[in-house]
Amino acid sequence: MISLGFELPGPPPSKEEIRAWRKWKKEIDKLDADLLKPASTPGKKKKKTIKKKGSG
Repeated sequence: MISLGFELPGPPPSKEEIRAWRKWKKEIDKLDADLLKPASTPGKKKKKTIKKKGSG
């Protein structure tokens, strides 16, 4: 028999398998975003400015 490079569909995944896959996919996407983000750019968080007290 000749292999066509794909598998026939099996039984549908269970809810637990779907949840695990989504969690894994979210983690992988987060890691990919971190790798693609340049390290030199500052984050979106604004730095707090320290107000100087009166000079008198």
